[in-house]
Amino acid sequence: MDKFMDVCRGILNPSTNLEEFEVIRSTFGLRNREVPFLNDISAEEYFWKFLLPNKACLIGERLTRDWVARKDWVDENGKPNWKHLRERYGQATVPVANCSKVEYGSHVKTEMRMAEYLDYWQGDIVSRSRQNVASNERNILYLKDWHFSREFKESPVYEVAAPFRSDWLNEYWDATDTDDYRFVYMGPKGTWTPFHADVFRSYSWSTNVCGRKRWLLFPPGDEAAFRDRFGAFPLDVTSEELQDGKRFPAADSATQPIVVIQEAGQTIFVPSGWHHQVENLEDTVSINHNWGNACNIVYLWNGLKDDLKEVEKAISDCRSMDGYHTHCQILLRAHSGLNFHGFLMLIQTISAPRLAKMECFLRATAAEKMSAAAGSGAAASTPQLDALPTCCGASDAGFAYNSHHWNLFDLACVRLVLRDMLAQPLSLCFTAEQHASIAEATRMLAEITRATTLFCNLHAKLQDSRA
Repeated sequence: MDKFMDVCRGILNPSTNLEEFEVIRSTFGLRNREVPFLNDISAEEYFWKFLLPNKACLIGERLTRDWVARKDWVDENGKPNWKHLRERYGQATVPVANCSKVEYGSHVKTEMRMAEYLDYWQGDIVSRSRQNVASNERNILYLKDWHFSREFKESPVYEVAAPFRSDWLNEYWDATDTDDYRFVYMGPKGTWTPFHADVFRSYSWSTNVCGRKRWLLFPPGDEAAFRDRFGAFPLDVTSEELQDGKRFPAADSATQPIVVIQEAGQTIFVPSGWHHQVENLEDTVSINHNWGNACNIVYLWNGLKDDLKEVEKAISDCRSMDGYHTHCQILLRAHSGLNFHGFLMLIQTISAPRLAKMECFLRATAAEKMSAAAGSGAAASTPQLDALPTCCGASDAGFAYNSHHWNLFDLACVRLVLRDMLAQPLSLCFTAEQHASIAEATRMLAEITRATTLFCNLHAKLQDSRA
C-alpha cells in the first residue's frame, strides 16, 4: 500500500505534468518486448506489471473457465456450436466485414441476419474442405464489432474478469445510454482485422471462446515506419506493397512485430496505443472490450489533442473563418468519436461518484473526531480506511486494493488531466451553450484537489499513529 500511496502522491504533486506522469509509469513493468504468458494473475499484480506501465500480456484459460459462452457456444470438438448459435441468435442482425474487398481504405461493411451468416460460414468450411475455391476467389466474411451485450442484456454469457473491471469508457456509455465498446467477433479461418490502434487509444482485452488467432503487435512508435509518403497506414503490414520504397519510404527500417499465437480460452491484453493486426488461424469466436481507466486516461487525452492537430492541419486554409475552432471540434468528433466537450463530459461523469464517495468518507471521519472530542461517550478509535462502504462506481469492483485508496488514484489521474485540459483554449473550442461546463470543470478540479489533499493528510496521520 505504501508504494500505491507514493504513486498517488507523485501524481498529485502540483509540479507533476503529463510528461512527468509518463516517467512515473515507466518505472514499472517489463523492460523488453516480450509478451509473457500467465496461467492466472491477480488484479494487483496486473496493475503494477501491465496496466500502469502499458505492457501486453497473454493470460491462460482459467480466467474465463466459468463463462457460459465457453460452454454453450462451443461443441464437444471445440468448434462453434452451430445449432445453439442458430437457435438462440439466428434472427439477430449482425455487422459483417468483407475481408476480400476494400473501399475507401477499409473492408467493405454490410449487415446480415445471424442465420444467414452461419449459412455462409458453414458453406465456407465445406468449400475449404473440398479445396474447390481458389483463395483469391473466396469471399471472406467476418462478423465483427457486434454489440452483443447491448442487444442481449437479459442473458449475459460472460463476466468481465477482475483485472479488467475498472472500465471508464463503458461506465460512461452506460451512464449516458448512448453506446458501448463490448463486442463479439466470429469468423472462419482467414478472416482478419487490418493494421490499427484501438479507438480512443483505449486498452483492449480479447478472449477466444474457441479457435486460434495470430496477433502482430507493435509498441508505440514502431508504427511510424509503416506510413506511406502521405502519412497513411497500409491495411496489411505483411503486404508486398511495403517493398515500394517510393510509396513507403521508411518501411525498410520497420521493426519486426511481436507475434502472439492466442489459443482457445486465452485472453490477450493489448495496451493503449499499440498498433496491431490480427488473423484467425481457425474458425474462431471471440469476445472483446475496448476500455480505459485512470491508468490510460492521459493516453486518451493526449491522443485527442494529437487528433485535433491533424484536423486543424487538414483545414488550415479555413483558419480565418468565423467559428473555426468550433468547426474543428465538430470534425474532431466525426474523426475520433469524441471532441473536447465530449471528453470533459466523460471525465465529469466518471469523477462525480468517486468524488462524492471520498467526501462522504471525509465527512464521516470528521464527524467521528468531533463526537469523540465532545466527550459524547463514543469511542475515539482511529478511523479505518477499509471500514466504510465501497464506491458505487465500477472502478472498485474486483480490485485487491482498498476501495478508498483506488478511488484516490482515480481522482489523482482525473485531476492531472483536468489541469492540462483547463490550460487549453476551451472558450474557443466550445460553443456558447457549452461554456457552463468549463466553470463546472474548474469547480470540480478545486473540489478534487481539496478532497485528495485531505485524504493524503489523513493517511499520513494514520501511518504515524501506527508507527
